[in-house]
Amino acid sequence: MDQHRKAALEIIHEYYYALPNNGYLNHGLLSCDKRYKEATQCALIGVKRIILILEFMSVESNDPAIMDRINFYDKVQDELYKIQADNHKMKLNELPTSSEYEISVEEAVAYFERAEKNKNNEQQ
Repeated sequence: MDQHRKAALEIIHEYYYALPNNGYLNHGLLSCDKRYKEATQCALIGVKRIILILEFMSVESNDPAIMDRINFYDKVQDELYKIQADNHKMKLNELPTSSEYEISVEEAVAYFERAEKNKNNEQQ
């Protein structure tokens, strides 16, 4: 998994655990499924704002590090769009759930790597 996808997942999971949860996988407005989709949307909004701020900073400064950060977050944003598109195709039992404890980023990354591997195996 590349650094851009890892960063995208970290941002999603920060929002995911900040949102309220009713304890159900797919029932109600605060279910794990809806909460994950909402966290993905929040992550997209946040990254767009970061890119916009960095673009304004780049106008006032010729620092190449700012352009590097813009390029980095552009790729993170691309990963977020991919995750969002894949999220709508996922089955509810494939979504990561944790109503009693927060999972680590490493566990989330491992989950998505397994889901991608299983998806590739099913397509073959």
